[in-house]
Amino acid sequence: MGRFDGDNMVCGYHGVAFGPSRRRTRMPAQETLNPSAAVTAHCHRANSSFGQP
Repeated sequence: MGRFDGDNMVCGYHGVAFGPSRRRTRMPAQETLNPSAAVTAHCHRANSSFGQP
């Protein structure tokens, strides 16, 4: 699971952080960031819980 660090969403596994503009703000594995790298957000509604009908 990830977490929020201020306005940034941080991946709990990789440590990559994305800001409100959906652009990477931190990537521990690289010294420089590709300015064009971004994520696309999608909203999904859960119809049931795990193990529940």
